[in-house]
Amino acid sequence: MHTPRFRVAALSLTLLCAGGCGGTRAGAEDAGVDSGAGDADLGRDDAGPDASVVTVHLLPNSHIDAAWLWRWPETIEVVRRTWEHMATRMEEYPQVTFVANSAAYYDVIRRQEPQLFARIRALAAAGRWDVVGGHWVEPYDAHSDGETLIRQYLYGKRFFREHLGIDVRIGFVAEGGYPNHAWPQILRGVGLERLVLGRNDSWAPGRWEPYMSLEGPEGTALPTAMIWHYWQPTDQPSMLRYVDATTAAFGLRTLHYTFGYGDHGLGPLDQELLAADDAVAHPTRPEVRFEWSTASRYFEAVDATGYQPTPLKFPRDTYQSAQPAMGAALTWVETKRADRAVQWLLHAAEAYAALDRVLTGAGYPAATLEDNWKRVLFNQHHDLAWGSGIYETIVDMERDYQTVATEVAPVLQSALGSLAAQVATDTRPTGIPVVVFNAVPRTRDDLVALSVELPGAPATLGLWDETGAVVPAQVVAATPTGGGTTFAVLARLDGVPAGGLATVWAEEAVVPPAFPTALQVGPGFAENQHLRLEFDAVTGCLTSLVEKAGGHETLAPAACGGAFDLMQSGGDQWGFKGDFAEADRLGRTGVDVLPREVVVEQAGPLCATVRLAFDLAQSGNTASVVERVSVCDGLPLVLFDLEIDWQVSAALSLWAAFPTALAPPGVVVAESQLGYQTYGDIPADRPLYSFLVHRFADFSGADAGLGLLTDSRYLFHVSQGTLRLGLVRSAPQNQTPDWIWDQTHPYGDPPAFTDGGVHRLRFAIFPHGPGWVQAGVHERGEAFSSPLLPLSAGRHPGTIPPRAALLGVEPSTVMVSAVKQAEDGDALILRVYNLLGAATTATVTLPAASTAVDRADLMEWSFTPTGHSGRTLSIPLGPYAVETLRISF
Repeated sequence: MHTPRFRVAALSLTLLCAGGCGGTRAGAEDAGVDSGAGDADLGRDDAGPDASVVTVHLLPNSHIDAAWLWRWPETIEVVRRTWEHMATRMEEYPQVTFVANSAAYYDVIRRQEPQLFARIRALAAAGRWDVVGGHWVEPYDAHSDGETLIRQYLYGKRFFREHLGIDVRIGFVAEGGYPNHAWPQILRGVGLERLVLGRNDSWAPGRWEPYMSLEGPEGTALPTAMIWHYWQPTDQPSMLRYVDATTAAFGLRTLHYTFGYGDHGLGPLDQELLAADDAVAHPTRPEVRFEWSTASRYFEAVDATGYQPTPLKFPRDTYQSAQPAMGAALTWVETKRADRAVQWLLHAAEAYAALDRVLTGAGYPAATLEDNWKRVLFNQHHDLAWGSGIYETIVDMERDYQTVATEVAPVLQSALGSLAAQVATDTRPTGIPVVVFNAVPRTRDDLVALSVELPGAPATLGLWDETGAVVPAQVVAATPTGGGTTFAVLARLDGVPAGGLATVWAEEAVVPPAFPTALQVGPGFAENQHLRLEFDAVTGCLTSLVEKAGGHETLAPAACGGAFDLMQSGGDQWGFKGDFAEADRLGRTGVDVLPREVVVEQAGPLCATVRLAFDLAQSGNTASVVERVSVCDGLPLVLFDLEIDWQVSAALSLWAAFPTALAPPGVVVAESQLGYQTYGDIPADRPLYSFLVHRFADFSGADAGLGLLTDSRYLFHVSQGTLRLGLVRSAPQNQTPDWIWDQTHPYGDPPAFTDGGVHRLRFAIFPHGPGWVQAGVHERGEAFSSPLLPLSAGRHPGTIPPRAALLGVEPSTVMVSAVKQAEDGDALILRVYNLLGAATTATVTLPAASTAVDRADLMEWSFTPTGHSGRTLSIPLGPYAVETLRISF
């Protein structure tokens, strides 16, 4: 994505001349440019209003990476030097303009360089320093979830309004943008009216136009200036070549042109500013006029022409790459796992803190949550989210995420503890109560891992619910601890209320209490009421997976389900060849490599678990995989837990493969921000092309399908009936280049390749009948990434029953994006979105009776009363609609 620096031809003049160099042609002559206009002196207005004139709006900018081949402390100095240079030039020469985004950069200048910030504020007030973007940092929006993308603008735009008095209206993403179907609605929802977007062939191959309209399927349109590159030469021959090519192809006669050194700053050099100003004052062709401009001036000018931009609609059926940096989705496994974990942690912490405030009047830790949101948002910058930088940036990210976990986990724990203190846990006369919270806003049956300490040395324990019924459970381990025994227990809780809680009581037992179970385990098979799984004890292959309700066999006959494909992937930290050939597959466990052990580790009564261990080797590179495959009573899932010891110094990647028996035509869907992407049947000439996945993906045939659930992986592909999930990848590690100012390595010598070490991953597959929506793949994906949260509680009376719903939203295709306290005031913010393209009505059950409900924009700045109040709300939602409710109590 990054191109070499453009080398400007040497000019004898290094400073701009006021008033366009006094009418001389020195800049063009010294640059060796033949004006083609003799001795005529062409002023700015000589061309007149002729409609044949092409007007080029010059947009000086400096796209500065928050971190890449350098760390953030150096970036601060890069921003300071670049903006100091431009502020000085703009104060000297009143015609010069500049475009700059990213609130995080303005914030650090405000705090560390207040005098420079005051100068920028004055230039912005004059309309010459163009404050654009509205985001906290320029994000790579393919990995962020939809709510995290909204927070980029929530905190960014609020900063600009508070400290610069500007309501940013122009989005600006010069690099890393990966539009999805919700993007136009999100950007419009935060108050952006136009967008400047870097050209990206991966999602719009051959469809680049200088002015387009990004359109969501619900009808939201966002006029968008597509820039060829943020870093272009300013000599007139180069600019005129761009003009000629663009006008010939599209007929648009009002163009934009971005220039200025980026990545590591500097911005437009004096030579470039001189050349640009010379083009403004003395164009070499009378039909082409250049103007110093801003993004807003450009959009005003092109709109005035009546030009109708070409629509680019999302989602779309496509065989193209799911992202411009495919390999990045598999690079730096632990960082991406931490990224997903802290995003979920922030969502859960603010949701329960907000509910706690509604129900108990507790304080809401707004400052702590905002500070940590900004840490996460900073690391959504494209080079950081990709993991394409030097090793030091990866370590810095991991430390940031550890800080988030350290500061936000207590917020969640405190809120859960406060709510648990209100639960009536004394309704059973005996037992140690454990309150289990369900962050998903709908009732669910699911597993929960408990740790319970009982006094003495009991043989085992049992779990009971508030009715006295036995809770299905299985003791995994028992460890003496001081004067007692700590039991690790896996339990299945049925009917945990929406957004609410259920309580279980643990008591000593002589033998585990019995409960009805459909789990059966035998030689080479495990089954429950939903599915039957068969495996080969010699090869470790899954040989059959039957979805019982429809009697459908999911896996292909004579295939090896769950095999680990070792791929020769090539490429760098950004990307690799996406359309793998069969020859790229170097090894496949269960076919080429036999497991060194296949052991039935657990045989019920709740879960059956098979442990498999593999050793892979390729040209001196080794990887060992310990895999646990589980089937549990009552759950229609096959669960996979992996420990991968990856000792690889080559461009290799590891994938889990599931050859299917699904009838064509196959349709692929994968969750994206606030929705999903749909992909058509994959053609044979692109056998292993890859796509992005967030929490769920699905491959469905005519009468059955196979869902894929993941809480930390981002890349999958489907080819010729085989569904694969990318697990881990090694790539050559970027090294600090010689020209970087600070070349120290504070964390030791960087590794030559990424991702060496031990990785823990989990995912699940979900065989189902026809239709991924009808089967509830989206619900399963939502729950898989949001585990039940147990909290040991003392025995006490309370106002909340031991089983209670706190916040519910139905139907299941209405998903919740955020539950939080309002940025201004004490109201509760609930953000929901309609997953599907048909209108629906959301039924919302609140934790208490509301006094007023308003529709709000995503910034929480404007409100429209709905007329609703009470505890149950009915909110109409259009196709794919995102709705923000501001609820007062």
